[in-house]
Order: sequence, then structure tokens, then C-alpha cells
Amino acid sequence: MNTQHLTAHLLEITLDRAKALGVELTRIHQRQYPPTGPILLIDLAISANNQIQKDIADKLSSISSLPSNPDRRIEIFLRSKTYLLSFLHSLMQCIEGADIQSCPSTFVVPIRRMLMRQLRRSGQTHFDFIVKASHSYNYMIQSISEDIKRVFIEAGYPNLITNFPEPFFIIECPISERRNIPIHCIFAHEVGHVWYHISSLPTTLLPTVQRPSDNMRRKLIKSKWVEELAADAIALCLIGPAYLYSTIYFAGPFCAMSDSSESHPPIGMRIQFLCDMLLNKFSEGGLNYRNTLSDSNLNYVEQWRSYDLPPKNSNTLT
Repeated sequence: MNTQHLTAHLLEITLDRAKALGVELTRIHQRQYPPTGPILLIDLAISANNQIQKDIADKLSSISSLPSNPDRRIEIFLRSKTYLLSFLHSLMQCIEGADIQSCPSTFVVPIRRMLMRQLRRSGQTHFDFIVKASHSYNYMIQSISEDIKRVFIEAGYPNLITNFPEPFFIIECPISERRNIPIHCIFAHEVGHVWYHISSLPTTLLPTVQRPSDNMRRKLIKSKWVEELAADAIALCLIGPAYLYSTIYFAGPFCAMSDSSESHPPIGMRIQFLCDMLLNKFSEGGLNYRNTLSDSNLNYVEQWRSYDLPPKNSNTLT
């Protein structure tokens, strides 16, 4: 190659980057994963990377008709490819911790069942997800569908995502707890977030707590707190007392009971809410478990229900 032909040089560098990514994608594709989300995401990344390499190779084959120094068109072409390459690397991070050896794979089927039960009510049956273990000591769920759609459309490859599942969720748990089966009842809380957003719950619940006099920050905090409590309630309906026990086991030692944040109400409030809901009669909005629990379990729930929270000193809602 003529060293002065910078356009060809930049195209070849970009092609090298795509080839290096292809090697890594082949490597992670060889691991064992629970069905079916991880492999779908890897296959999508492989298809996109292969298309990038083909488009760059096509450009290089017509290099004689391209300017020696990159013009605006070449810059836009290269930017679209490198932006997608960077995004494909971020998708690979979604795969880390999703192999059978790392993630709590036994929970994939129950999670799929819980999601299907609600999503099919809104016609969203073509969905999938990844359950992965991470080094963050937290459970969380997020949909990456919108990001995938936006980046692939901007890169000029909308055809590659035509049949890709939507919504597509990433569900995380702490890697140190991946073998601790009882604690994973908390997955039901993450599913509860999905249920909350595709239902009419926000429309029903938010007007009962938000006031016209609330400023925007206060309204936002209330909406986040309501969502967390709703996700707790949904999880309790899905899993029963086991969700309350796992919440206490997971969050109790790590949180001051009266501390709150803009995104989460105090854990003490959440535990007392769950205890009330578990023991109250149906007519009081509860699940009426009082006569179902053993004496030891009932005493345990009553202890937490009567836990005396210290005076709240947080200014979160002020």
C-alpha cells in the first residue's frame, strides 16, 4: 500500500479492529450458556461484525476511486463502523458472567415463565433475556432493546435486527451469591419492575401519592419509591413468604433500616410493607398468610413487622 494513501490505511486499521473482535466473539461463542438469550446476542454481534468486515473490504477493493486523504464521506463511513464496533464490545460485557459455570442457570426457566406470564398479556411474546453474575453486589434488570435498535439503525444495519427479540433484558445478580439458591427469590422483584412498566399500575398508583404542590424532584422520587414498593408487592404475589425472607437475608445487614435514597425507600419501610401485605386479610389488601405460616415463621414475620424504626433523619422527600 502507498503509505501516503491515508484513506486506505484507515480502512485497513478499521478492518484489523473488526478481525480482532471476530476472534473474541468466536471464543466466547464456544462457551456453554443457558438458553437462549446469550447465544442470540453473540450471534447478532457476529453477524454485525461480519457485515462490517465485508463493507470495509468492498471499500478497499475500490480504493483507486477514493480520495488519498479521507474526505467527509469517508469519515462518516468510518465513524459508523467504529461506533458499531465499540457498541459490540459493550454487548460482549453483557455476556460476561452469563455462561453456565458463572450464572444461576437454574433460575432461567422460572424467570422466563414469570416474564411470559405478564408480557404475553401485552402481546410481547417475542422477548428474551440474559441472566448474568456480576461483581456488583446488587440485583438489577434493564432492557437493551432500544439501544440495540438505535445503534444498528444509525450504523445502517436495521436488517440485522429484524428478527431479534424485543424486549431483550439483562438481569444481574452478585457473582458471590450465584450458588445461593434461596436468595435468588429476589429475581422476582426484578421481574416486578417489568410488570410495573407494562401495566396500568403507574397510572393507578402515582396520583394517590403525588400532589400538585410537589416540585419535579419530589414527584420523581415518589415515582421511583412507588415503583420499588410495587415491584416488592408483585414479587411477594409471585413467590410468597420466600421473597420476604430473601429480602431480609440480602438487604438487612447492608442497610441502615431508616436510610433512604432518591431511588429507594428505606429497607425497613419495605420490610414492614411486605410483612403487612403478607399477614393482612384479603379485605385489607393482604395475602392472608397468617393461618398458613408455621408458628416459628409467623413469629419471625411479626418480629419484623413490629420493628421500631428510628426517627427518620433523611431529607429525601423534603
